[in-house]
Amino acid sequence: MTTVQYRGITIVYIVVLLLISSSAFAAKTKIVNKKADTNVLKFEPFVDIRFGDESNVHRSPEKNSTGIIFPQNDVFYTYKYELKLRKYWGDNKLKIEYTGYASKYSSFSVVNEDKNELSIEFRKTLDKKLRFYVVADFDNNRDRGTNILGEALQTIYAYKQIGIKPRIDYQYSKSLEFSAVYDTLTKDYDDTPGIMSLDYQENKGSVEAIYKSLRFIYEYSKRKYSKYLASDENGKELNTNPIREWDYHTGNLELDSQWLQNIKTTVGYSFQARMDLFKDYYTYYRNRGYIKLFYIMLTNLELSAAVEYKSYQYKIVDVPIAGPNPKLVLNYFNADLELSWQVHKNVKTYILYTYDSRDSNKDTGNTYREYQDHTLQTGVRWGY
Repeated sequence: MTTVQYRGITIVYIVVLLLISSSAFAAKTKIVNKKADTNVLKFEPFVDIRFGDESNVHRSPEKNSTGIIFPQNDVFYTYKYELKLRKYWGDNKLKIEYTGYASKYSSFSVVNEDKNELSIEFRKTLDKKLRFYVVADFDNNRDRGTNILGEALQTIYAYKQIGIKPRIDYQYSKSLEFSAVYDTLTKDYDDTPGIMSLDYQENKGSVEAIYKSLRFIYEYSKRKYSKYLASDENGKELNTNPIREWDYHTGNLELDSQWLQNIKTTVGYSFQARMDLFKDYYTYYRNRGYIKLFYIMLTNLELSAAVEYKSYQYKIVDVPIAGPNPKLVLNYFNADLELSWQVHKNVKTYILYTYDSRDSNKDTGNTYREYQDHTLQTGVRWGY
């Protein structure tokens, strides 16, 4: 087990106590869902600011082949803001949404993240049972980029992304609804000298059926890289290999339940197969199960929790262990627990704990290793 030391977390606790103490003097108000009005323009801002401490910022194992690795912790802050503009006329809608997000670490700036996303959605009601949507997304993001030793990766994980997604919904009856979605996505990474480009084009098609509180989705997607060469059965990216191309098949079954008036749960299962179309080197089969809980404890006090388990079994990727045909197996376990307090009609304070772990049958090298990570955060959300 990883030893966790929350350096600097005392400051975070003080912030929490101040926020919760101030809430005792605030009016007790419930959040009410808003009904779309006709022929009206709505502006909906949202801000989320939080401070936290993460125990293992590089997702490091406890050991590697050269000796002990002590997972490194760091304090950080994040902010997220959304600006939504909605225009309704009759049963039609236009929504323009901009989202900005950043996470900034005190000691390890190489793991900082920045995201800027613009989404434009148009909805047209064709008749009482049929609706048509089209969504255009424009993203400019920078993701984490270190290995388990905290060393910066050679590849720059900053990219621009454009997506177009038409969708049609058909309300067959009061309790049964069908949807069909097509999604085309282009991802353009910043170039890294001497490194093959990660740019790719992905096309997805999915169908969805909702019966009361039961939801089923099947999705097929094809991803083709622009220059990234495929790997052969030994993991080599030879110049004679074709361009990398993957197919994905994903099925998801989900059930929502209402328990009493103040408890909601969601239980889901998902299966995914990724098919490496050259030599199967990166082909995997993934099983995923998850549970979500939302509990209104008091008028202004809410508890939410989520647990997720994912298991990846690769078809060819091997690991240096004994036994015939050793294949890479990765098992992820994630859990979130959040307690939030409604201090004002539009303001919430909260405490959030996150646990993230991966078990792996690979115990050497700097990739696909096991790790454990604990994160504790506190923050404020404001929005309409």
